[in-house]
Amino acid sequence: MITPSTGACWCLLLPHVDATCLNVFLATMRAEWPEERIGGVPDGSGSHRGTKMIRPDGIVPLPLPPYSPELPPAAQVFRHLRTRRANAILATLADVEAALMRERRRFWEHPTVVMRMTNYPWWREGVKASRHLYRAKGLHRVEAVSQHVEVLPNDATGQLSVDALRRMIDDRVKLIAITHVPTNGGLINPATAVGRVAQ
Repeated sequence: MITPSTGACWCLLLPHVDATCLNVFLATMRAEWPEERIGGVPDGSGSHRGTKMIRPDGIVPLPLPPYSPELPPAAQVFRHLRTRRANAILATLADVEAALMRERRRFWEHPTVVMRMTNYPWWREGVKASRHLYRAKGLHRVEAVSQHVEVLPNDATGQLSVDALRRMIDDRVKLIAITHVPTNGGLINPATAVGRVAQ
């Protein structure tokens, strides 16, 4: 995983490029960052398009611009790896893994390099749009008149965190806006519990 806006990298070494391994990757990433909304860039590979892919709630697809298979942020890292490891002869799978990890470590130690390689304008616009995707229309109107807006974090299940809401409530709060069923993936936010906190 590449975070173009910060240059942060995270990876799993998995045995195949298929839907099973992709699902392991997505589930592990969701467990690693349970509170974050994560934008993922699916390319044209079969594992990204097939019916066997299970996208956890809170992982949002950011589609590529048309005719641009080279633009996924991770593609730039792989292009760099191919250049660095071209014509190398490695005797065992363990040697391959070690070589990959040495190259990955360069990125972990120099996040600004990753930012320069991956933080495209279309990515920044996609992230900006995804942040507003689930916000209610009333929230947009509040933002339009320059009121202070705070976004409620998710809990470990991907739902809005009612405990976080309790901590955020004070005399300044004038409006709480949520989307009860924000996705077609089965996520249902706890509207009744939010209503009790708001009373």
